[in-house]
Amino acid sequence: MGGVIHSIIHRYHVMSAVTHVVFPSCYEGPISEFRVYALAFHELAGLQFPALTHLLEDAKISWNALIANVVASLFAGYVKTSVLVRIWDLLFICEPGARLDVLLRCGLALVHICREELMECV
Repeated sequence: MGGVIHSIIHRYHVMSAVTHVVFPSCYEGPISEFRVYALAFHELAGLQFPALTHLLEDAKISWNALIANVVASLFAGYVKTSVLVRIWDLLFICEPGARLDVLLRCGLALVHICREELMECV
């Protein structure tokens, strides 16, 4: 019965269900919730970018340190204004439960776009 969840999106939804439905009292408050989301990003980015993850680990840089300010600022100052407005449009029109999915996908897309530069910097 117990199999591995292969889909990244399904992994996120399982983590979200565990944190919000199964054990909600363990993850109260925005700081704890942000930590859970940072762990989800770490997992997703590690799967999507294993070589970059390895370089970051060797340099003792966490995905959280790399991406926290970007996500916390909702990408303001990190992408062109035209892209920023589209991201914010998605956040406004999507269901409240899907907003984290938008942020995680945008964060992963930004890492994908910048992965060569990141690997050179580490």
